[in-house]
Amino acid sequence: MNDQPWDSEIVTVISPGQDDAVQVMTNIPFAVFPSRTLHLHLFRPGGDSPKPLVVWIQGCAFGAFGPQQPLGSAELLLDIARRGYVVATIEHRIIGEAIFPALIQDAKAAVRFLRAHAKEYGIDPAKVAAWGTSSGAYVASFLGTTGGMTLFDGEHNLGPSSAVQAVVDWYGPTDFLQMGGNHNDPGSSESLIVGGAIQENPDAVRRANPITYVGPGMPPFLIMHGTEDPLVPYSQSTLLYQALRASGQSASMVRVQNAGHGSGFYHSHILQIVYDFLDQHLGVSQGGESGV
Repeated sequence: MNDQPWDSEIVTVISPGQDDAVQVMTNIPFAVFPSRTLHLHLFRPGGDSPKPLVVWIQGCAFGAFGPQQPLGSAELLLDIARRGYVVATIEHRIIGEAIFPALIQDAKAAVRFLRAHAKEYGIDPAKVAAWGTSSGAYVASFLGTTGGMTLFDGEHNLGPSSAVQAVVDWYGPTDFLQMGGNHNDPGSSESLIVGGAIQENPDAVRRANPITYVGPGMPPFLIMHGTEDPLVPYSQSTLLYQALRASGQSASMVRVQNAGHGSGFYHSHILQIVYDFLDQHLGVSQGGESGV
């Protein structure tokens, strides 16, 4: 996917052959901290009826590779919007700003903000999915496993629910102690995000594992991981999948053969699996209107 800069606050995107325009609204603040203000960016399809919401969480190795690039997958986000979804790509605090559970609190604050402004942005607040890549998938998984809990609520936009109705997890980590290799280093992104060397802080690692919170009432999960991922082991996704299934929850696991860490995921047949999953659980028909 090519990066697409959006310099304006509001941009209307119309592609040749597209009947409906997508309105892009950038830099919407949803949480203010002394260090910085967090923003989200919206992709809104045409039409008057409320649309299901997809919350997109771009991975960034928890900030080890620099700040998030929330608009780095703009072509995909435009495509999702043209299929009848409002898409919100959100920011969260990273390594060097705060440790766990700050990034989870930020994501929950964004979901609550969007529900509070659902009418303004044309969102159906009863139909929200979280879709993340890598460390963003880790955050999305937490939105799924802790949706009914107040444990990681934080202090922003309290009131509306932060629960989501579906989760798409693309190659996200889960149990840091089972990742191996350089992940065990005291300076690894996993150690930095929990606030200490993971081997010396097993209780903190357990608290920072989405699997810890798996139980009744989870939303359906679609988990996808490349078999040749050099950064996040494929087994990290199987751990989550197995925990969800053992708890009787709805979960699907897709092994993307020969794919790496993100490479091989943006093909049409892979994306169609996600689109079918979202349409099934958020009720968008082929015509782009939210169903009953």
